Amino acid sequence: MAKSLRSKPKLRAKSIKRKAEFSNFVNDRDLRLAEKIQANLEKQKAKKEQEKAESSQDKPAEEQKYQPIDFKSISTAGGKRNSKGERKKGKKGKKSKFLNY
Repeated sequence: MAKSLRSKPKLRAKSIKRKAEFSNFVNDRDLRLAEKIQANLEKQKAKKEQEKAESSQDKPAEEQKYQPIDFKSISTAGGKRNSKGERKKGKKGKKSKFLNY
């Protein structure tokens, strides 16, 4: 009688499968992912330390290369432009015309 996927017997069966059969696969996958993440983290740390060692040796040469750049000041004066304001300006211009040919 109960053929719906939300019926109690179907839900119980899915729950039992999740707990008994699939939990082993999920746990194994979690362990594999954790090992992979740990290995990746160790690689990143080693790479960072290597770059740090290289950068400390080449630091005096890098300081001479870079010079500060003077940026021009940006003017922020003036009204804010938006589509609503543009439409209002357009409408005002249309109203003020005396003759429309």
